Amino acid sequence: MRRTIGSGVVVLAVLAGACGGGGSVSGPSAPRVAATPAPGATPAPAATDVSATWRGNGRGGGAPFTLTWTLKQEGSTVTGISQFVDQAGFTSGHGKVTGTVSGSTFTFTDEYPSGALANPGCAETDSGTLTISGNRMEGTFRSASTCGRIESGNLSLAR
Repeated sequence: MRRTIGSGVVVLAVLAGACGGGGSVSGPSAPRVAATPAPGATPAPAATDVSATWRGNGRGGGAPFTLTWTLKQEGSTVTGISQFVDQAGFTSGHGKVTGTVSGSTFTFTDEYPSGALANPGCAETDSGTLTISGNRMEGTFRSASTCGRIESGNLSLAR
C-alpha cells in the first residue's frame, strides 16, 4: 500500500510539471515562526504611547512655570502643541512640540515663535529628554532664546 501511494505522488508531480507548472513542485509552506532572541539577549522595549494632554510644572533659570502639552504619537514620532504660564502669570502663545519615543524615553523639542513669549521680539527653543513612567514624564531640558538667554531646567508632567 505504501508503494502505491508513493507512485501516485510521483505521477501527480510529473503531471503537474507537464501542465505548465514550470517543472517544479512545491508542497505546503512551513509556518513562519518569530525569531527567538539569543539566550541572554534582551529584546528592545516597546515604545510607550504618549498621545494625551500632559500638564505639570517646570523650573528653568530658577523660575517656576506650569506647562501643558497636547501630544499625538504615530509610531515613534510625536507632534503637538504647548503652552506655559510663567511665575508672573504671563500665558504664552502656542509652541510646537516635536520628538521621538524610544522605549520609555521621550526626546523632544518645543519651539515658541517670535511673538509667543512675554518679550514679543524673542523666539525660544527648548529641548530635552524625559523618562516616561506610567502616566508621568520627568526629566531635564535646555532652553535657548534668540534674545540671548540660555538656561537649563527640570520638567515633571502627568496625563
